[in-house]
Parts: sequence; C-alpha cells; structure tokens
Amino acid sequence: MRDPITDAAQDPSCLLCLTPDRGGSWWSRLRPAMPRDFSEGYRWDALQAAMYSSLPWTSDYHFTFDFTVTDDFENGSYWIMYQSNGRISFALDKDARGCRFVFGSYSFNGGVFVYAPFASSLAGRHEVTLAVEGATLRVTVDGTVYEQSGERVESSAYNRVVTTSAPVTLHAVSLTDDSTGTAVWQAAYSDLNDTSNPWPSPVPRNFAEEPMTWRDEKTTAPSIGEDDCEFFIRYRLDGYPEGSAISQIFYHNSQNGSINIAFAGDGTGGNYSVIRLTDVGAFMIPLDRIRQLGEHTIRIQRVGLFVTVEFDGEVVATSSAGTKKIAVYSTTAPVSDFDGVIFETYWKSLTTGRTVWRYPSDAERVRLITKTNVRTDRGAFEAADETQPARVDTALDLRGKISDYTLFVEFDAAALENESVNYCKQELAGQGASKGSIPSPLAVNYNKQLNVDTLEYRLEVSVDIAGARHLSEAILPGHLAGRNSVVAVVELMDDKTRLSIYHCGVLLKSEIVDGIPKMDGYACPDSFALMDNRNGLWSNYYGKIHSCLLFDRALSAAEIAALTPKQA
Repeated sequence: MRDPITDAAQDPSCLLCLTPDRGGSWWSRLRPAMPRDFSEGYRWDALQAAMYSSLPWTSDYHFTFDFTVTDDFENGSYWIMYQSNGRISFALDKDARGCRFVFGSYSFNGGVFVYAPFASSLAGRHEVTLAVEGATLRVTVDGTVYEQSGERVESSAYNRVVTTSAPVTLHAVSLTDDSTGTAVWQAAYSDLNDTSNPWPSPVPRNFAEEPMTWRDEKTTAPSIGEDDCEFFIRYRLDGYPEGSAISQIFYHNSQNGSINIAFAGDGTGGNYSVIRLTDVGAFMIPLDRIRQLGEHTIRIQRVGLFVTVEFDGEVVATSSAGTKKIAVYSTTAPVSDFDGVIFETYWKSLTTGRTVWRYPSDAERVRLITKTNVRTDRGAFEAADETQPARVDTALDLRGKISDYTLFVEFDAAALENESVNYCKQELAGQGASKGSIPSPLAVNYNKQLNVDTLEYRLEVSVDIAGARHLSEAILPGHLAGRNSVVAVVELMDDKTRLSIYHCGVLLKSEIVDGIPKMDGYACPDSFALMDNRNGLWSNYYGKIHSCLLFDRALSAAEIAALTPKQA
C-alpha cells in the first residue's frame, strides 16, 4: 500500500517532511538563510518609505546599529547606510592612516558630520547610535559619545533611496521617532539575511568515518555504454591518511571503462587517478591537483575519442590518442573512503542528456536522508520524556518567507484531561511556541483552557500577522485521545489572511483576519521544530509525533482528506 505521507513529500511545494515513526528521517528543500553580503549593495526600500511617511522633519530621531566589520577590505569609503542629502550618512573609511567611522545627517543646513578617530583596525562587533536631538548630532560608538551642532532645516531630498554597500554584517538596525517615542522602522529578518537559498544544507557524512561502497553505481552507470559521457564530482578533502594508506575519493580498482580518483598517503606515495574511457591506459589527473586540501570539482568528459579532465574548471589533462571507446563498465562497485565529504557526484550520458546515476539520489531527497540533518540533545528521534526537553530541530527557518502555508501534524494526544492545571497545552510543530510571548511565524498546538467556569479543549494555529501574534482557535467537543491529525492552512488574500483548522480531515474553523503574515519573528528561534516550547507560556506536555508535513501553498480540502489517516 502506498504511503500518503511520503507521496505528499514528493510535491514540489513540500518544504519539510518529518516522519519520526518511519525511521527518524527528514527532508527539506530550504536551508537556513545566510547573513546578507552587504558589500554587494542593498536598498532599504521599507526604511525609505517609513522615513517619508512616518517621520516628520521636525521630529528628533535616532538610528541604532548592531553590526560586525570584517578586516579584509581594501582602502576606500564604504556606505554602511546612506541617503543622499537625507537623514542618515554612515560610512566606513580606510586609508594609509587606518580605519574610521564617519557619521552625518542632512537634517542640518549643509549637513553636519562626526569623524571618529582613526584606528589600526575596526574588525569585530560594534554598537552605534546616531541621534538628531534639536540642534545636535549625537553619535555613540561602543559607549563613546561624539557631538556636533548645526542649524536644523528640512532637506529637499526627503525621499531618496537608502543604501548599504559595506563589508559588514548587520545584526539589527532600527529607527525611532524620539519626539513621539514611536518605533518608525526595524530591519526585517529578510533584510539582514539572504533567504533565497532553495536547497538544504545537510550535515554531510565524512567518508573516512562512514566509507561508502556505491553498489547502485555499479548497476546503473554501465547503461551509458559507449555514449559520449560526463562524470562529475564536487567534494572537500579535509586531510591525509597516515603512511601509504590510499585516499579513495571515488575508486573502481582501475578497471577498463571506469573513473578512479585516489592517491596514496599525503600524495608522495603514488597516483591512482586512472581514467579508462578509451583504449589509452594510465591517463591520470595530475597528482598535485587531487592532493589539494579544500573544496574542489572534477569534471571528466568523453566526446568521441577525445577525453578531457577539468579540475576546478581548468583543463588539466587531455587524451586524444585512443582508437576506440571503452564502454562504461564496472565489475567492482566503486568506493569512497577518504577524510572529507562529497557534496554531489553523477554519471551523465551526453548523447541522450540523461543522468543515469547521482548522489544524493532523487529518492534520498524525497525519502529523507539521515539523522545528521535533525538536531536533538541526544542526536536522534526518540520517545518523548516529559521530564526532558523533547524538541526536534530542523534546518528550516521560516523568518522572512511570506507565503501561503499548510502545516499537517499527525500525533498522539497528550493526556491533558488528567492534569489538575486549568491551562496546559501540547505544542505540536512550529517555530517557537504558539502560546508564547513572542509572535511565531507559524505554530500549532492542542490545549486545555478554563473558559469562565468550564474547560475547553482546542486546536490552535498561531501566525505572525502584521507583526503581532494572532491565534485562531477551533473548539473541540472534548479531550482528544489516541492518534489524531491537525491541519492548519494559511492563505493570503491581498491585505487579509484566511486561517483554517482541520481535525482528522474535518474543517473545524475558518476565519479571515486583517493583515498578512509578516513572518518576521526577529526575536523568534531560528529553526522550525517539533514539540517546540521556546519562549513559551503555560505548562507544556508531550505526546508522540507520527509525522509532520509543511507546504508553501494552501492545500485543497481534497488534498487534506487524502493526507488524513483513515480511522479504524
């Protein structure tokens, strides 16, 4: 019988599939966002709009910056934040005298500037406040205060772009109207981080600790036969074995029709990188290349009788002396046994364009890889212990990813009815707690709550709507027992959001609320998890999670019904 859960995991919109009762596996096509590279330039459009619409020129105001400066940039002037003839001018200068910060604002006639003293290096983390207070520009740099005075004016450049193009990592930036005490703007998570990465960043295996014999390659690669073909591998070499031991990056035992990438010891003992795709023997990758530590790529192509080897994109070896092709063939499965990791490798027919073998395989991407991609205190999925945190973290981060979502959780209900407390819950899945002090991008829970003089049992979905926590509550007829499923659907509708809650395939609640998900959660935990009670309120109880699926679209009622386990 087909499994609807693993079938659903193959949907391109499935961001995450967690199946603890199917071997402790998971998969995600998203990886954690990386800090944005501001040296490539960035426009702060939301800040520009906020200053134009929400900060009168007569108001006092202040910016705060929390950032880190790298120390590997050339001489020059770099804009940490800049609005031409506008309210903020914050630069990093470097020349023969060293490095310094330059601050300014055109809220004053002709602009007023503060020049911090030169230092040999500004590498490291800094906290800066730039404040305009009446006729004073006051700047605080890591606790040191600098001031300049000027005549306050209204600049004609009140709505120009705001940019950053500096070798810095910005951790937090905000703008406050000090005349009213209101927060005008705060840098969003998606401002500070590049959230566009489409594939996971799993913890890869080290092939010295976990050698691999590629038996599936032995059976599938020979289908290339005498086609024009390509072998590719992207790997990282971390070290050398002792003595004359062989580092087998990808090794068939040098048989005809094969690719062999290996060397002995630290590279002085011998070159085993024999390529046999034509009848020319002992065609090798240069030893000084394959013994290089670090991340590298090797691409080997056979086109007709011409064979080329590229190392890191550079052609390092060729062979055109062959008189006939040797069919791709394996009598022995290749082995990878070396101090390092393989990120990707494949065999491809250039004649048909078909990839006949690859690692990681498509099946692994869909069926989920290993526990190394999931973090718990003890390193694996396990039965929940109510005396211990049982959270299972993933590498998925929803902050900054505004979208429709469908969250499915199949679970055993915790025995809330047996507890004496009036307010308790079972956090099921989400990023941070649904019953929490900080808005979660998305989370669901099952809870018991005292409502006036009676207890109510509920399923709830928590979503960060317009920067505030919104709870959508579905009242249950009583406490839950045994195996259940809950589905939360978040559907964007222009300037509103539809929130729907299903229990075991039955729609319990659907409501439309003003605003759309902000998915900011700047102080929220940085990972989506099962049984997550970080920043949570109320007593939390645990029960078994059978499976969890997250989609970046709104599933239909029919699709939800197909996912729902059949009740006995």
